[in-house]
Amino acid sequence: MPLSQSTHPASAATGTAPGEATPDQHYRLLFETARDAIVVIDAETGSIVRANAAAANLIGRPVDAIVGMHQRDLYPADDVDRYGTGFRAASREPADQPAMGEVYTSDGRRVPVEISVSAFVAADGRRLVQATFRDLSAARSASERIEQLLSQQTAVNHFARLLGSTLDLTELCRIAHAEIEKIVGHTNFGISTYDAATQEIKALYIVADGEFVDVSQLPVIPLEPGMGPQSRAITTQLPNIIDDMVVERARVRTHVNVQTREPRHARAILTVPMLVGDQVVGTLQMQSYEPAAYSAVDIPLLTGIANQFALAFQNARLYAQVEQELAARKRSEWVRTLLNRILTVFHVEDGSGMYDRVLAILLEATESSCGFFGYINIAGDLICPAATCARHGFKATGDTPIRMPTHEWGDALADALMRRQTLVVDQRLELPAVGMMLDSAVITPLTQGSELIGVLAVANRAGGYGLTEINLLDTICAQVSPVLAARRQRDREQQARQAALAALQESEEQYRKLFAANPEPMWVYDLETYRFLDVNEAAVVRYGYSLCEFLAMRLHDIRPPEELGRLEENLRQARTPHDTSGPWKHRTQHGEIILVDITSHMLQWEGRPAAVVQARDVTARVHAER
Repeated sequence: MPLSQSTHPASAATGTAPGEATPDQHYRLLFETARDAIVVIDAETGSIVRANAAAANLIGRPVDAIVGMHQRDLYPADDVDRYGTGFRAASREPADQPAMGEVYTSDGRRVPVEISVSAFVAADGRRLVQATFRDLSAARSASERIEQLLSQQTAVNHFARLLGSTLDLTELCRIAHAEIEKIVGHTNFGISTYDAATQEIKALYIVADGEFVDVSQLPVIPLEPGMGPQSRAITTQLPNIIDDMVVERARVRTHVNVQTREPRHARAILTVPMLVGDQVVGTLQMQSYEPAAYSAVDIPLLTGIANQFALAFQNARLYAQVEQELAARKRSEWVRTLLNRILTVFHVEDGSGMYDRVLAILLEATESSCGFFGYINIAGDLICPAATCARHGFKATGDTPIRMPTHEWGDALADALMRRQTLVVDQRLELPAVGMMLDSAVITPLTQGSELIGVLAVANRAGGYGLTEINLLDTICAQVSPVLAARRQRDREQQARQAALAALQESEEQYRKLFAANPEPMWVYDLETYRFLDVNEAAVVRYGYSLCEFLAMRLHDIRPPEELGRLEENLRQARTPHDTSGPWKHRTQHGEIILVDITSHMLQWEGRPAAVVQARDVTARVHAER
């Protein structure tokens, strides 16, 4: 409080009770114990005549060193004139409101203060000025901290809005790099992902020495707590600062050495974990060529940015997974439709046209202009009913299939077929059998168990062939192989039946010729009805019945009545494939009784059980023997 004449010790004439403190003592006590710094200044000379302990703490000098200083020595040199003018004005007429200013401490600091000034006259008649300085350092620091936090939050919110504009991982990384570069300056920058299940760290995005680095070839980093900065940041879930790699290289293990055109050695490293909840999903890492480039001041903002990126990264990764699943499901449906088209061809297409239609479907599906599809025949040769090459205007059909003996397969084709493995050929491939030249090809053998049954190849696709086309061919061939094997087996069986039928028809034709031309009477009869099914010309001549008459008769009709019982007894006996019996009595149309020996054997006649009979006339011989 400012002193006035009413509070000066000279007022003791008004009287105080014995033992009661005088006003001057009250003032001294308040002056010495005040929290604010107080100095008393001679208004005429500007010299400080008194200072309290708080002033000593603020200015950083003992009280006796402050007393005697000029008041201008309390202020920064660049503001002496302004403060001098204010002091002279306040000494004449104190201001109603405190003034804001700074005092200069003994260690060179500028401390913000609020200055209150009051003037009074001392007992000795001197005009004095009391200046009270309230330290605003804590208030300013708090205000600056609040402003800093608001600024950081604004930066984080801005960063979050930028991240929310895309779900593309590469674009998210680019945004993070650009925004962090605004905060910590140009720096090497890296983003890595962390898989807690495998405890592996994998580079996602790196900019080093001003270059974007291809991270696809970089190795995975194992989690090693306490060793590398990334491992420490992940295990502690706290930012990790290395002030100088030159000093700390011995205790820091480096797993990834990035190669750039103009390599430089990083000195300082700041690694910030990316957290989603309490789970670490990766790290942000900044590297500077200057030592001690990062401090605790950088950490709060970078931590907020890292966690915002972690959320965006998780969302983008989930979105990518959904996109991949949808794409995989869509492709699976497409492959299933493709397979159905191919298998339908096998079911509805007869002959070698099947190969041509299947090849056409696959050439369209793989965007290829050349290909061939064929099977391995019994001799081991490759027979391709379907082959086409748009470049050479070549097309094989079922009428003109390609036949490639083993020695004409060529190295690439032979390698794929002999090893039973899909082969991708990235160089020119010539098929000597037809003169086709293929720039690139996927050759897939068709197998059933360990047996090689065919081959399917597509070639000359713009851009070549990758894993997608290889997997497609493998999938299709796995489904096609058993169907083709069954189809080939069916075709072979059909060919065998046709050959057997042709042989049978030829045999029957030969048999009919022998049957018809035989000089002895012959006939075929039904083993169930005993009706004549066929007779030769010798039987017509000897028995006197026409062919039509024979076909309307039974065996019984050429026997005399006395032979019928014997005939019935013979027919009831079990038949043998070949039988000889006789002599038997037969009766001709004219009633003549002849004696015959019978030779018969069983057969199938137009799908019915039958027997063919030869009747040798032995009448003359028997009569001669009697």
